[in-house]
Amino acid sequence: MGRVRLRVAAWRFARRWAGEYLVQNGRFGVNESGAQCVNVLNTFWERLGAPNISGDASAFIAAHVPGLVFHWSNSGGRPQAGDGLVMRPGGMYPRGHVALVLNGVGPDVVVLEQNEPLGAPCERGRLPRAQAVGWVRIAHH
Repeated sequence: MGRVRLRVAAWRFARRWAGEYLVQNGRFGVNESGAQCVNVLNTFWERLGAPNISGDASAFIAAHVPGLVFHWSNSGGRPQAGDGLVMRPGGMYPRGHVALVLNGVGPDVVVLEQNEPLGAPCERGRLPRAQAVGWVRIAHH
């Protein structure tokens, strides 16, 4: 799937889930913790045939999962639609936070996220790229 098709798929997924609670966690099934941020990425990636990452948001930092590549925020480049933005643990994200990138242009990244604040449904929002530790990209894109 090319970058344009991936962007279309990400926005279609965002329109479907905005305002809804996503408790399915990709191939792992229903998340016992309910509507969590990791569910958004794992369910989106599963629909594309990409691997999932087990654990909470901190597991996405430098995850070594075949088929997924982690990019540190200080390595240059920028997140693209379909990537998983990974926010640093600490402050308002004690265990980190992940979100599906819809648009990575500019200082704020447009995302689909949930569980921020705790228990919130999926919503489109903006996260400051400067506070991200990096992003995870499907390797074959």
